[in-house]
Amino acid sequence: MRAPVARMPRARDEAALSPEAEALRAQLAAGRDETEPSFADWRRSQRGGQVFAWVMTFALLSPGVLCFLFQAPIQVSSGLEVVGMIANWWLRRERWRRLRDIAAWDAPPSSS
Repeated sequence: MRAPVARMPRARDEAALSPEAEALRAQLAAGRDETEPSFADWRRSQRGGQVFAWVMTFALLSPGVLCFLFQAPIQVSSGLEVVGMIANWWLRRERWRRLRDIAAWDAPPSSS
């Protein structure tokens, strides 16, 4: 038979918290209204551009396959290739811009 495990004593007594800590604790327990924008809100606002970039990524994979399957003329295939290269350049630029925006994002100063 195993010996009962003793509970570890708490490192801090809850009654010993400062008034500021108690206020913070109450604010966190209340679920704190987020009136100022957060990083998650900013990311959600960027969702449309992110989805568009993913759609473009998959769309740029398909022209060559479609030209091959439908045996498109060389002029059509070449035109799609050029459009694809331009779109890939734009897509790469857009991804780098998004990464720079994420790295440069700063939380707005809180009004409290």
